[in-house]
Amino acid sequence: MSLAAAHLQLVAHEVLAAHDGVAHLQRFLEAGLSRNDVARALHLGIVQRPRIGWYCLPTLPSGAVRAIRVGGVLGCVSGAAEHGIVTP
Repeated sequence: MSLAAAHLQLVAHEVLAAHDGVAHLQRFLEAGLSRNDVARALHLGIVQRPRIGWYCLPTLPSGAVRAIRVGGVLGCVSGAAEHGIVTP
């Protein structure tokens, strides 16, 4: 990984860590990244884009990614299941 890509990964992960693994494009821009930087991070697999304008860590649980995709939040039962708690 090049130095530029490593820096991009560091900044992207800092932004996402500060926002519980999910952030709007505006947060990346406020951190000093350009739209092209964010597009490059997406292309390199550093982040994923479940919804236009929203980015998350590739390691985010699938239920959380589905919630973002539809513009919602992870509910109680789904959240419990993502943490390995047996649910009905």
